[in-house]
Amino acid sequence: MLASTKKLIGLSIVIFFGTISCQIPDYEEPVPALLPNGTPDDQMKIRIILEKALNRDDIILSKNPFSEKSSLVVEKSFRRSLKGDNTSGFIMSSPERFLLLKDGKGCLISHVNSNRIWRLQNVVCNRQPLLVIEKSKAYFN
Repeated sequence: MLASTKKLIGLSIVIFFGTISCQIPDYEEPVPALLPNGTPDDQMKIRIILEKALNRDDIILSKNPFSEKSSLVVEKSFRRSLKGDNTSGFIMSSPERFLLLKDGKGCLISHVNSNRIWRLQNVVCNRQPLLVIEKSKAYFN
């Protein structure tokens, strides 16, 4: 009787801690990600975040941003004269750089220049393959 009670208590403890460990959320560090099957809705969400980050409302994106690389560079546009011509001179500031990231909760966009991060709601992205991650790191160094 005593042996079976000890086994029952031991089994109860194992089940209890096993159940608790299953309920702990997975908080992994953000890693570079890709958006291989982005929808027009995903593109709109990305554009809104970029416009918010840059305080501009004239961002033009390709049909599939972040589909091949986790990085995105937004070049500053040349100023135009009243006639519509580009004014002379060079843009001396560096371009704006963004990264698509994935953590345990979903997709994020990181503005590399300011270290600010936004979460993309209801967007499905995939972890970027390791070989491509190394190339992305080299790009930003």
